[in-house]
Amino acid sequence: MRPKLRNFYLLTACLGASLLCSCDNNFNERSHGPIILNDSATIVTETDPRYLVDSITDFGEAEMMAEELLPAISKDTFNNVAAAAALAKQQEADSINALKAQKTEKDAKKKQAEAQQGNAKQRKTSTKNRTQKTQSKQTKQSTTKSQNKNQNNKR
Repeated sequence: MRPKLRNFYLLTACLGASLLCSCDNNFNERSHGPIILNDSATIVTETDPRYLVDSITDFGEAEMMAEELLPAISKDTFNNVAAAAALAKQQEADSINALKAQKTEKDAKKKQAEAQQGNAKQRKTSTKNRTQKTQSKQTKQSTTKSQNKNQNNKR
């Protein structure tokens, strides 16, 4: 025989043997029977909310959604353009007003911070003035005491 034909027969024999050996002829296994409706043993109950989500749109819901969109589509296109322009103007005015409100809020916070800093500076200067006054009183008292001692020593 030719080598190619011999290899073909050998390959076919190996495949056939592997297919026959792979089958598990266990026909004696008992089936569990048909599913019985309302049998609590065959009902699977899911409690995890991740798997209880309805992710499929029903045909009725799709039709209702399409009907809701139809009135919006059937409007006159000229009115739609005018409404879109009015909406754009309104949105622009709203954004300008929002920016102005943010700016006034920032200014108010800045003024409040400046006022707090001013109050802190006043407190610092008032404490400095108090310490200076007490120091000047102490120096005056010490000078008067020293003068009194000098006068007492002269006598």
